Amino acid sequence: MLYSFFKHLKNMDELQRQTHLEAMALTLGITMVLTVIYGALPQAKVLASTQPANVLFVIGISYILSVIALWLWRTSE
Repeated sequence: MLYSFFKHLKNMDELQRQTHLEAMALTLGITMVLTVIYGALPQAKVLASTQPANVLFVIGISYILSVIALWLWRTSE
């Protein structure tokens, strides 16, 4: 899967590549912050337990929204 994604990145033009790389960086930052907060919720007695698989939803949604927002921001200039 990683090989296919890198191959896909190579076939993109510069604007698309930059958009996706910046979206990946945003996704990493968002995921790190929300994972720490989500992991601390049981200790703060806000949730009884957390499911690590829920972080995957954060990754997917933040990546898709980042790509869309960056693309719209770049193409509107």
